[in-house]
Amino acid sequence: MPFCPECQAEYTEGVAKCADCDVALVPTLPEEDLRDFVEFYASFDWLEAGRIGSILEQSGIKALIRDLASSSFPTSVGRTGAKRIAVGADKVEEATQLIKMAIVDGGISPDGRFIEKK
Repeated sequence: MPFCPECQAEYTEGVAKCADCDVALVPTLPEEDLRDFVEFYASFDWLEAGRIGSILEQSGIKALIRDLASSSFPTSVGRTGAKRIAVGADKVEEATQLIKMAIVDGGISPDGRFIEKK
């Protein structure tokens, strides 16, 4: 299946150009290098972490969510139950502003916390 290198939409065989971006399709998308992703926010609720991920992705920011809960010692509260959100290092400032706006607008609760840079 061909893909658009801009918006990453998948097309059926035989289509050569993205209808939205007006660029030539490619056979595969390049593997994303996740080494530059930085954890910058901790949420303590899966649904909220998902909402944050959606907010970021709707703004064109790829987000990864990592669950710190352990299956060998089940916990789901406090710092041991955090869901950490990571974005590319070059997107941290923009993502931080989006989360702050979502908190002010009531889209997400203020219960999470920003992770300090080390």
